[in-house]
Amino acid sequence: MRERADKDGQRRLSKPSELDAIGAGCCLYAVCIASAHALLHDSVPLRLAAPETNPLVTAGILLGCALLHFYGLCQLAHTRSSLNGIISRMRSMRQLPTSRHTRSQVSSRAAVVPRFQDPTDDVHDWHVVRHEIAAGLAAHGHPGARRSLHVQHLHVKLTAVTVAMTADKYFKRFLGSKGLFSQKGALYELRLLAREVVIVPIQFLRGYKLSCQVESAWVVVYGVVLTLQWLVVPPLLAWNFYAVHVSGDKRDQIQAGRIRISLVLLAFDLVLGVAIPVLLFVPSVLHLRRGDVADAPTIEHVHDLSVVRALAIGSVLDLISATVTLGVIYWTLQSVCAVRRRAFLKENITVAAKLPSSTRSRRSAHVKSRMSKTSVAPALSKASVSPTINDLPAFLAFAKQEVRAHARRHCLFQVTLVFSTLLAAALLLVVLRAALPCEMPPTSRMTCASFVRPWHVQPLFSQRCECKFLTATCALQERDTVSDYLLSRAAQSMNALSLTNCTQQHASVIVSGAEQLRSLWYLSLVRCRNDADAISLHLSRFPNLLYLGLHDSVFTTLPLTLRDLPPLVSTLDLSTTDWSRIEWPAWVASAWTNLRRVRLSACHLPSLPSPLLHLSSLVMLDVSFNQIDAMPLLNATTWPRLMRLDLGHNALATAPLGVWSLPQLESLILSNNALGLCPRPARYQQQLVLTGNPCCVKAASPFC
Repeated sequence: MRERADKDGQRRLSKPSELDAIGAGCCLYAVCIASAHALLHDSVPLRLAAPETNPLVTAGILLGCALLHFYGLCQLAHTRSSLNGIISRMRSMRQLPTSRHTRSQVSSRAAVVPRFQDPTDDVHDWHVVRHEIAAGLAAHGHPGARRSLHVQHLHVKLTAVTVAMTADKYFKRFLGSKGLFSQKGALYELRLLAREVVIVPIQFLRGYKLSCQVESAWVVVYGVVLTLQWLVVPPLLAWNFYAVHVSGDKRDQIQAGRIRISLVLLAFDLVLGVAIPVLLFVPSVLHLRRGDVADAPTIEHVHDLSVVRALAIGSVLDLISATVTLGVIYWTLQSVCAVRRRAFLKENITVAAKLPSSTRSRRSAHVKSRMSKTSVAPALSKASVSPTINDLPAFLAFAKQEVRAHARRHCLFQVTLVFSTLLAAALLLVVLRAALPCEMPPTSRMTCASFVRPWHVQPLFSQRCECKFLTATCALQERDTVSDYLLSRAAQSMNALSLTNCTQQHASVIVSGAEQLRSLWYLSLVRCRNDADAISLHLSRFPNLLYLGLHDSVFTTLPLTLRDLPPLVSTLDLSTTDWSRIEWPAWVASAWTNLRRVRLSACHLPSLPSPLLHLSSLVMLDVSFNQIDAMPLLNATTWPRLMRLDLGHNALATAPLGVWSLPQLESLILSNNALGLCPRPARYQQQLVLTGNPCCVKAASPFC
C-alpha cells in the first residue's frame, strides 16, 4: 500500500497501488488465454498444435487462475478498507486532549489499550485441543464396546492433532511469520532464489519455443529482457543476503530492500509471462477468427498459425508452466501486500500515538538526567552475544569471526555477479545473433519470404536460419540444389512451399525432398507441364497440410494423388488448369468430404462437375471464368453449408434454379453472364452481384 506523509505528520489513507494493477493484468491475461482456447477449441490452429489436453479443460483451468487473481484483488481491497478504518479511528483518538498521569495510572490503563490484530493472522492453540482430547480419553477409560470405539476415535484425533502440531511447528520455524525463510527471516533470499529456479526455466523454454517458430521483433525483446533478468536477479539476491547480515538491526531497510526485490521479480514475470505473450497471441487469434487460415498461403497466415502453435497450451507441461507462473505471481503479490500492510499499520499507529513535541522534549531531558546519575554498567559476561572491549581476547576472536563471515558473504556476491554476467552475456550473444538478417538460399531460383532463427549454441559463432515460406523454380541444371536444400536443416521448419515449372525430368528428385517436410501447411505446384501427372506426391506424408494448389498445369486425368487428401486439408485450388477434357471420377465425392473451399476458376469447364454436388462440407465454391451455360437443380440438401458461390464470367442465361434454397448462402456472384432477367435475392441479407449482364441494360437493378 502506498503511503505519503502530510505536512502535519499524519498519514494518508491507503490507496490502490501497482499491486492492484499487476493483479488485474494477470486476471485479464488468464481470461484472454482461456477465451482464445475456448473460441478455437475445434479449429485448425489448435488441431495443428496437436494438444494432449482438451482445450476446453485448459480454458477451465485458466479461468480458475483468473478467479484466483480476482480473489487476490478482493483481498487487497478488503485489506485496504480495514487499514483505512483503523487509521481513521487512530486519527480520531489522536485529537483527544493530553493529560499527565502517574506511573501507576499509566500501568493500569495499559491493560485496556486496544490491540489491532492483523486480519490474516489465524492462531491455532493446538495445546488446548490436545488437552481436551486427553481429558476425553481420561474420562472414557472404562471398558465397553461403545466406549472403546469412542476411545479409538479420540486416539485417532490425538494422533492427527500431534501431526498437525509437528507440521505447524516446522512451518512456523521455516515459513511462518518469523521463520527462517519468511520475509523477516535470515534466509528469505534463498526462498526467492528457489522461486527463480522454478520460474526461469519455464521462461527460457517459452522463449526458445518462440524463436523456433515465430519471426517477430518481440522474440528479440523477450530474449533481451530474459538476459536482463539473468544479469540482475542473482547478484541482487546475493547482495541483499550479504547486506542483511551486515546491517544488524536495520530491519526497516532490510524489509524495504526485500520489497524492492520482489517488485523487480514481479516486473520480469509480467513482461515475460504476460505482456509479450499477450502482444503476440491476441492479434493472431483475432486475425484467425476473422478469416480462414486455409484460404490462401500468405505470410500473415503462416505467422498467425506459428504464434498460436508456439503459445497455445498443447501439453500437460505447458499447462503446468502457465499455472505455475500465474500462481507464483499471485503468491508474490500477497507476500508483498502482507509486508506493506504491517509496515503501513506500524508507521501510522506510531504517528497517531506520538506525543506532543513539548512533552517529548521534557521526557527526553528527564531520561538523560537519570542516566547521568547512574553508576557505570557492569561488564558483559562471556555468554553475551557480542563481547565488549572489557573482554579483549573474546572481543578479538569475535571480530575475526565476523570479518571472515563478511568476507565469505562478499565473496559469494562476487562469484554470483561473475557467474550471472557470463551467463547473461552468453544468452545475449545468442539472442542478438539470432536477430541478424538471414542469408538467402544458395540459388537465385529459390526465394524465402520468411525466416526463423532459433536460439542455439552449436555452432556458436554462426547463425542458423530456417526458412518457413519458400518459392522455388525447378530447373534441370539446379534440381539437386533444390532437393538438397529441402533435405537440409534450413528447411526443417518450412510451413509453405511453392514449386514452379516442375516436370518429369526433375520431379522425382525434388518431390523426394519435399516429402520430408512434415511441418508443411501450404503446398502449391505451379505450371507443372510435360506429362506433369506423372508427379506422384504421397500426400499422406503431410499430416498438417491445410492447402493444396495445382495451378496452370497440364493434366490428362485427375491425379490419383488427390484421392488420399490429408484430414486437415480444407482448401483445394485447381484454378487455371484445363480440366475440360478429363472425366471426373466417382471417388471425388467420398475422397473430398473434408474440403471447405474448392477453386476451379479459368479451367475451361463446359458444365459443373457432378461429383462436386455431393460435397456437403463446402463453404465456398469458385467456378468463375469458365464456359458453364447451365447449372443443375439445387436444393437445401445440396450444399447445406455453402456461404459463397462464384459463377461470374460464364455463359449462364438464367440464374441457377433453387439457388436461394441453400440455407447458409450469403453471397452469389453472377457478373458477366448472359442473364436476360435480373433475379432478386430471397433474403435481404444476401449479397447478389449482377454487373455486366444484359438484364442490367434492359432494366435498372440495385444489384447491377
